[in-house]
Amino acid sequence: MTVPVAGGTVKAADVTRLIAAAGATLTISSGSVTATPNSGHGFHKIAAETGTTDDLDTVSGLAAGEMVILLADSGDTITITDDGNFDLPNDADLTLEDDNPLLFRYDGSNLSYVGRPEPPERNPVTLDVITTDVQVVNDSSETFFATISLAANDLGTGNAVLLIWGHEFVNNTGSSQNYDTIIKLGSTKMIDINSGGIPTGRTDDLLNYAIISADGSASQECQWSNKLGTAAEDETGALDINIGTDLSTASASLSDTLLFALGILIKNP
Repeated sequence: MTVPVAGGTVKAADVTRLIAAAGATLTISSGSVTATPNSGHGFHKIAAETGTTDDLDTVSGLAAGEMVILLADSGDTITITDDGNFDLPNDADLTLEDDNPLLFRYDGSNLSYVGRPEPPERNPVTLDVITTDVQVVNDSSETFFATISLAANDLGTGNAVLLIWGHEFVNNTGSSQNYDTIIKLGSTKMIDINSGGIPTGRTDDLLNYAIISADGSASQECQWSNKLGTAAEDETGALDINIGTDLSTASASLSDTLLFALGILIKNP
């Protein structure tokens, strides 16, 4: 099977070769080396014939459509020239170093430079469930909170906290009732939104989520739907995130009220 690419096709088997175990280190002889794709190798280190610097102008052993990754042997610097079967951009020499792999494609006559095959560096991100909290009340006269506790430096630069929470109400008042949703970081209120009417009878709110992120300058943002709140709290100390429901805006009592919250810490090393 072949896959069309600009300038020709690439064999599907090439994909397997390029991620397979590296072939032997190839030592230059009179400007040339012989690759071993038939042995399943798509990657070779190139060593200087003598000393630590040398020129490479020819790679044999490849069939049309095959690709190969070349990398200089440790400590060597190899200059790839177009004096042999390399077809280089603008006829300019390329440099192989031990941390600078290059990818080439053979068209049956020449090796054309494709690019650098290494992926961009990515910082691993860790996810930790911090705490969960559940509050149950039967009184509309108070504001009550579920608390997510952050340890020191949890909300440091590049980190964030994903908040997931929900409410459940039984409204036996015979009319629609309102409540407020509040998010506080430490002592600072970030979000205070009236969430509209609760119809008569049981109402289960949809699951909510928000992100609190830090910027390293003792300033944090909380993004909830299209609402954005900010706070200025110490990012290196321990903090509580309080997600609350204020039922005092209701004109009559609401009963059997449940609030739960989950916090997930997203840590960027």
